[in-house]
Amino acid sequence: MRTVRVAVVFTILALATRGATAASTPAALLCVRQAQTDLKACQTLARQTVDQCSLTYFAAVPPCFGANAPCASDCITTQTGCETDPKDRQTACAATCDQRAKNFQSTCKGRPTNAAQACSLAAKVKSLKCKQKCARAAVVPLERCGLDFKSCLTRCASLGGS
Repeated sequence: MRTVRVAVVFTILALATRGATAASTPAALLCVRQAQTDLKACQTLARQTVDQCSLTYFAAVPPCFGANAPCASDCITTQTGCETDPKDRQTACAATCDQRAKNFQSTCKGRPTNAAQACSLAAKVKSLKCKQKCARAAVVPLERCGLDFKSCLTRCASLGGS
């Protein structure tokens, strides 16, 4: 019986906290949160490309801010610019990994079957590890862009008029 009471108290506290959080969050940011949910659904459920989902998301954000839509549009422009360099570096790095793997695999030809397969597998593993390193190098800069974007939208929401 005591366990049930504790569970009920925690449930009520969780609901009260969630309600207080929603009540204290500006409507514009709640709208953005919904757009983010829609973006995630698009990326996981729809058969659209990630770019199509992102375009839909970025088109949905400015109207959330009403009169402050230009502020949100500026945030999106800044976000896009911020992500360009880390994404470009990751793409170039991955291309280098592919080229190295291709060069390494060319040395596998002419070997006996088992040795060629082992060599080819080793090349693929090296390429995968290389690409993972490229992705890890992009994480921190992209996270910084995301945090800056969130801060920018929060500033837009605090301007009022939405």
